[in-house]
Order: sequence, then structure tokens, then C-alpha cells
Amino acid sequence: MQNFFRGIELADRSLLPVPQQKKKHATQETNEVTVLDRTFVQDPWAIYQRLRATGPVQRVLVPGGVPMWLVTTYADARALLADPRLSKDYEGIRELFPPGRAGMYESPLAAHMLNSDPPAHTRLRTLVNQALAARTVSRLRPRIEGIADEPAPLPAAQDADPAPLLAAILGDSPSARVTG
Repeated sequence: MQNFFRGIELADRSLLPVPQQKKKHATQETNEVTVLDRTFVQDPWAIYQRLRATGPVQRVLVPGGVPMWLVTTYADARALLADPRLSKDYEGIRELFPPGRAGMYESPLAAHMLNSDPPAHTRLRTLVNQALAARTVSRLRPRIEGIADEPAPLPAAQDADPAPLLAAILGDSPSARVTG
């Protein structure tokens, strides 16, 4: 895929203009690679804070041993997501991982709007925007409040399986309950 930059390629490219006052900080070099392991999943904020203090783009190693670049600021992430030279397409992301090491991208459930590029992303976003328009949501409000106000059945103390409780609370799928 031509739109995907592999680690070393990204290091050699200047994708974002760096304001002069930030230039020294933004070009600070480090050989440190942060491993994003279970500790990161349990409490990412401490690691994000440390990475942001070091610079806006950091080298990381994700589960499965794949090296990547992590953008730590909102402005930079937004600029990269809008850059047509980059892609977040599900299939392209899977190609970055060694076979059998794509983690959550192994599942077809990862092929959704957030992991797609235009025009597929635009088409899906249009559908979602229509479904979540203020007028549509306001029409559903009484039904949603009714569902939320229903008392939840309590499982027997000895019942460790949460499935019956979830089934009792959810009944049909949530979307079927709201729209039906």
C-alpha cells in the first residue's frame, strides 16, 4: 500500500510543519522505544504523559512486537488523520503486521468506519450522522429513558455467570429495543 509509511520511512519524512518556537522540542531525538504492554492498557495516561513530555511523535512497540509511531498530541493526530498521504484502512493496517500478529485487526470486526478511508469512510459517516441527528435522537429519547428507568433484575448471589443478567437487562439487541 503506497499510503502506509513504515517506521523507518516515517522517521525520514517531515509530515507536519513544526512552528519555530517548538522546533527544538519537536526534533529532539531519542533512541528509546516504549513497549505498550498490559501496563499501558491498564493505565495509559501515565505513559501518555511521559511520551508527550518527550515529544509529539514517539517510537513504540505494540503487542505482537510491531514497531510503530505514536502521535501524542491532539493537533498532530488530527493533522495526520486529515493527511491524504496516510491511511487508516483496515486491510492496509493488517499488512503492517507479521502474519498472525495483527491482534485486534485479525478480526473482521475491526473493519468499521473508524478504520476506513474515503470514500468508504465518508459513506459510513453520512449514514451515522443521519441516524444520530439531533431530531432523530430527540424522537427516541422517551423510549431510551423508559428502558433506562426499568429496574435491572438482580442475579442470585451464587450465580457467577453474568450472561443471564446481561440478557435480562438487554433482552433484544439495544437497537431493536429503541427502534422497535
